[in-house]
Amino acid sequence: MNKTALKTVYEHNMLCESDAVIAAVSGGADSMALLCFLMEIKEQFSLSLYVCHVNHLLRGIDADGDEQFVKDFCELHSIPFYLKRCDVKSLAEKSGKGFEECGRDVRYKFFKETALSIGTDVKIATAHTLSDCCETLLFNIARGCGPAGIASIAPARDNIIRPLICCNREQIEAYLKEIGQDYRTDKTNDDIAYTRNFIRHRLIPEFKKLNPSFETAVLNLTALSREQQAFFDEISEKEYAEVCKEGGIFKSELLKRNIALIRSIIAKYLRENNVAATKKRSDEIISLLEKDSFCLSVCKGGYLICKDDIIRFKKEDFKCAEDFVFEAVLGERELADGRILSLKEISYNEFKNIKKNFPNLLKNCVNYDIIDDSFVIRNRKIGDIITIFPRNVTKTLKKLLNESKIDTDKRNIIPVLASENRVYWVEGVAIDAAAAVTKPCRVLFIEVLNKDKNGEHQNEE
Repeated sequence: MNKTALKTVYEHNMLCESDAVIAAVSGGADSMALLCFLMEIKEQFSLSLYVCHVNHLLRGIDADGDEQFVKDFCELHSIPFYLKRCDVKSLAEKSGKGFEECGRDVRYKFFKETALSIGTDVKIATAHTLSDCCETLLFNIARGCGPAGIASIAPARDNIIRPLICCNREQIEAYLKEIGQDYRTDKTNDDIAYTRNFIRHRLIPEFKKLNPSFETAVLNLTALSREQQAFFDEISEKEYAEVCKEGGIFKSELLKRNIALIRSIIAKYLRENNVAATKKRSDEIISLLEKDSFCLSVCKGGYLICKDDIIRFKKEDFKCAEDFVFEAVLGERELADGRILSLKEISYNEFKNIKKNFPNLLKNCVNYDIIDDSFVIRNRKIGDIITIFPRNVTKTLKKLLNESKIDTDKRNIIPVLASENRVYWVEGVAIDAAAAVTKPCRVLFIEVLNKDKNGEHQNEE
């Protein structure tokens, strides 16, 4: 094992002369093998060695035993020991994260804080192994990853190094047995209720039946994937610099690129604006690129606005009204979010049929006799008010949308029928008392249509 680990250190330039290295040590087989390996090469590289241990307070006396085991080892070998105790269960419940994700965040934050307290250019060594790499690859595939997920765990990233990334568990256990080093065993590692344990104990053995050299095959696959991803990232960075200027994406330039580059540029732009860059989201954006303009909600309170060939990210307070105001005349108009707004006149008898058989559509029916040239279809504005029918209660539109629990990321793109600051119809929410059909009159039927995959209109109901 130590020969394989040393080869990995040299191949990836993990260590330099006189480096300070923090070893992340849980007390288990992998981390104890890592610590012992670093102790072996300490003089060779003139290393300053430190140990970090995190007690997640999840396993009671067993976790305390792990902490004491690592602490005693460090005292015996005169290695500076840094400890973090954290109630990961409570923290996970508050944050809404899973125990594994929350624990990982706590660990890496502690490692980085400790590194900063020691000095500059401190390396952090983690005990990820080839077996971990295989588990991560299968886990990523199961979740539906892209090329970056196929690359799995990198041997080195920033100041984090993983000397054991080419060693499997059999090699590690054999190494510990050879040098006579004890280690702690986490009983939860056998619980297949945890996803990684299920992959480790159930899936990987089946893959090894198909190919006894499965782990080596994964090693080759992930290495090639990282090389190809690095090459693509380099090209993508150059293309991004050419397409993204003035705080936005030049759409005409973007459309000249290959679809893979288009997707990569969009994803990078989303991430830079703290928006999740999912495939579903990028597909949605790509489907709109042929439009001259669009307004798309991409996160809570955030939108991508395309206008005058530039796509920009805007927060909720952006002024979308310029793109979203037109006369309230019969016919169809495309809204800023790509949907179709349809206004058509129906007879009073048709209205009575709706009232009798389709009461859910009554909010689509407006007294057409009150409509004049001052009426427009637009998005909401500050100061809008409405008198809700049939309650005859006057409220600000802002308050009504709050009470109706309309998502904040949709409030600026909901169409309203208005005259000045008086709102007479709000899509799917309410009609003003003055616009309600309460006696024979001309009736304006307003509906919002989605487009299906063939470009046909479909009622949202």
